[in-house]
Amino acid sequence: MDHAPAQTNLGKNIFFEETKKSGDSLNRHVMNSGVMYENGTDGPQDFRKAKALYEMAAERGNVTALYNLALIYEQGKGSIPRDSRKAIELWTRAAKKGDSLSNIQLGYMNEHGIGISAPDPVKAAEWY
Repeated sequence: MDHAPAQTNLGKNIFFEETKKSGDSLNRHVMNSGVMYENGTDGPQDFRKAKALYEMAAERGNVTALYNLALIYEQGKGSIPRDSRKAIELWTRAAKKGDSLSNIQLGYMNEHGIGISAPDPVKAAEWY
């Protein structure tokens, strides 16, 4: 008698239980897959796939994914158009969750007036 399907399902259940216990390792895996697509690790670069994976991880609260997604928008990678305002929105969300790299980016954007109407040294200092 073949028990392979039952063993496979048992393995999946154990995996998902361990994922719950490990503090969302599946979310980190999704984010890391985005990094692989963005950098072209193990294949060609695909910024659209990277963006989709970062969005998925960001929706689940991954601040590194928010940061990386903002970089894609700020730099306008591949066929994704540059959108400094969207980058600021994403970095602001990440900064509010405690991401210090996003604070630095927001300070820089405000200091140089990128994605805003004019440079704002006071706001830049607040972010730095």
